[in-house]
Amino acid sequence: MNSRTLLFLLALLPAFSQLTILSAQTCCDTDDDINLCYLSAADYCASDLGNCYSYSIDGGWMVNALTAKLIAPQNFGPNGTVDCNLVLKKLEDVSSPQAINDCGCDIVFIPNSFVDPATMNINFDMSFMPTEVLETIYAWSTECDNNLVIVTQNEAQLWGYTMQNANVNPNTPVAGTSLNVIFDGPFGSLPSFNQGGSYQGVFTGTPSSGTEVLANDANGNATIGLDLVTNDIVVGDIGIFCSGGAGVVSAGPGISNNNDILVCNIFALACQIAEGSSSSVTVELCPNESTTLPDGSVVNTPGIYMDTLTAVGGCDSIITTKVIERVIPPMNFIHYGCVDDGFSMVVNGNTYDEANPFGTELLITSGGCDSLVHIELIFNSPVSAQADISLCPGENYTLATGEIITENGNYIDTLVGSNGCDSVLFFEIINYPNDTLFFTQALCPGDSVIANGQVYFAGSTYTDTLTNQYGCDSLLTTDLILFPEPLARINPFAEVRQSIISPFNNDIPSIYEINWSPAEILSCGDCPNPIVLSNNGNTNFELTLLDANNCAWQYPVKVEYICNAFVPNAFSPNDDGFNDVFQLYNSGCPLEGFQMHIFDRWGANEFYSNDLNIGWDGTFKNKKAGSGVYVYQIIYSAYGKKEVLKGEVLLIR
Repeated sequence: MNSRTLLFLLALLPAFSQLTILSAQTCCDTDDDINLCYLSAADYCASDLGNCYSYSIDGGWMVNALTAKLIAPQNFGPNGTVDCNLVLKKLEDVSSPQAINDCGCDIVFIPNSFVDPATMNINFDMSFMPTEVLETIYAWSTECDNNLVIVTQNEAQLWGYTMQNANVNPNTPVAGTSLNVIFDGPFGSLPSFNQGGSYQGVFTGTPSSGTEVLANDANGNATIGLDLVTNDIVVGDIGIFCSGGAGVVSAGPGISNNNDILVCNIFALACQIAEGSSSSVTVELCPNESTTLPDGSVVNTPGIYMDTLTAVGGCDSIITTKVIERVIPPMNFIHYGCVDDGFSMVVNGNTYDEANPFGTELLITSGGCDSLVHIELIFNSPVSAQADISLCPGENYTLATGEIITENGNYIDTLVGSNGCDSVLFFEIINYPNDTLFFTQALCPGDSVIANGQVYFAGSTYTDTLTNQYGCDSLLTTDLILFPEPLARINPFAEVRQSIISPFNNDIPSIYEINWSPAEILSCGDCPNPIVLSNNGNTNFELTLLDANNCAWQYPVKVEYICNAFVPNAFSPNDDGFNDVFQLYNSGCPLEGFQMHIFDRWGANEFYSNDLNIGWDGTFKNKKAGSGVYVYQIIYSAYGKKEVLKGEVLLIR
């Protein structure tokens, strides 16, 4: 409670004559309930854009969170954390201050309305609550010091506050405020809280009549305050009272996070202001002192004293005085100096120095209480040490005198030690050289090393600068080489004859792991000399050997396919079913461009065929050719290679 509120409790000032005056007794809350009246956001938002309906005590962001905490008897009630029996009432009639008073309101909570009824757009920098409604609530608040309003964001403009969406979390208490109770109150303590939601407000303007700032954001901008004219609580962001997307107040009646503690402490403060019937003070006494209580009695014993006073307005005020004993613990004054430094001090006329370093004195504190001070002067002796100092080429050592040392030798220097006294350092300067080292690193084929931001492969050299055991630079030159190639004989070419088992001809020791690719047409994919199982035309294979260094060595192997076609050197076309036709025989090679010519011994063309399946039956122009020797020429392409067969064939009749 601020100083102005306390003055009202001790001697209520007459109400302002220009306002509709309520009787003095009306300003005294004579029942046991604190009526928390609220306006519903749904009654004042032009639409539910941005969940506008949710920003009130009966709205979606509060009803299951803040509201649940306010109506929970374990929080607010005769047996609750705070002895304040909050009764929530929807305020239907705001036509006049008297109408609000007739509703029995002690506290009025104003929602946030940010949808422009003219444009149906969201504008968080404006309030669209009717001005006459806010003016009526403001007038009601000023009629009694304990008529409390909680107003937030741009609805507070009528109170003289301007807001901006500029909060920077976290929000922390203001040092020295008399109402630090919102950070350290009946519901617990919190070091800070965070605002949430799309709008996070700070005060950019306050009334000249004064504001007691209760919280600042990280940039020092006010975010919660107590208005000194109306005694109302002003908050920059209504989101601190919300859950869901607008804030982090937890669901249900429980108190489980910093924002839960904050909002319940705020409403505990609201109850205290609205009740306007009690206050408390703490008085600290030095031993054997006394104090005068508000009723005039004098006490000198620690304890809690309650006095009931009647102010000129006729309302009783209960003032609780907590008297505690101020105990000033003995203080220790310790000074660290050096032998023969001449330090001394005088306390109560007594001199303390190197000859008299210890003592106890009785002093009077600024609060008027006696205090014992134990004095201890400690004078440290100079120390000496021995050290070796290593210098690398180009380095030097500077003495305390400024002299620069570069040569080997023994030296003495005077330094300030860790105890603040001069220390003598005996040291030896030792110069160490830079090292030059050479290193060989073996790589697998295709591997590389990244050094100095560059990529290096086998066959190259790079240099690094390292630090040796003396702390000096060392040049490390690394030669990159390949691991030794496998001791294997790999034939890069192989012939595969059709219908003949044709393995590869390699000599590979068993110490290497073998992989062939493609392996599907080979008899095995991991043996040295597999057999080609299919003449599908694949002529390129790759053999990979994995050695003991886990290096993969790859060898290309080229395969040449031989069709292995043949022709007989004689045939007998006598229709006996044996050797009746002269033709080319093969084992299914894929032949292309087939041509066969038969010539007699004078060079005449006896027969021609371009069909592999049609051979010469020994006739010419439907007549049987005579027995004898004929010449043949056969042309074809197999596996992309052109073949020409020439020779003689004997026709036997």
